[in-house]
Amino acid sequence: MCSTWAATDNGYYLLHLWRGRVEFPELKRMVGVLAEEWKPHAVLIEDSASGQSLIQELKAATRLPVLPVKVDSDKVSRAQAITPLIEADKVFLPSSAAWLNDYVDELAVFPHGAHDDCVDSTTLALNDLRTRGREPGIIGYYRRLLEQQGIAVPDLRPISAA
Repeated sequence: MCSTWAATDNGYYLLHLWRGRVEFPELKRMVGVLAEEWKPHAVLIEDSASGQSLIQELKAATRLPVLPVKVDSDKVSRAQAITPLIEADKVFLPSSAAWLNDYVDELAVFPHGAHDDCVDSTTLALNDLRTRGREPGIIGYYRRLLEQQGIAVPDLRPISAA
């Protein structure tokens, strides 16, 4: 499962969704195919048991901008964290996509549905996009890196130097 998102000043757009129950080699290949097509700024992969091999393989064998994401809460809490974005009409879906009904149905029945891959991908993307915009650049990068490692970082303000 892979979703491709874009962030703009007025919200977040789901551009593409690929779903497939495939073996690891095919998943790795599809990530490459989709990255070639969409040219993402980041490829987010959940840093869990199932994602660690993919992270390692892609980092070693490609130039893709792979970002491992450690989840810090359960699936329901992560979904609740992005719900206000959806309720505020800040998340936009392509109205003519062939996969739209399946996607919306999966999100609507969560957490009681048979699958939650779309929920996982959506929460991963939206949580990252909404927080990444708070502090862009090198300071934001290192803050997120340290926070992923569980290291508390003091509030840093950029300064001017002459």
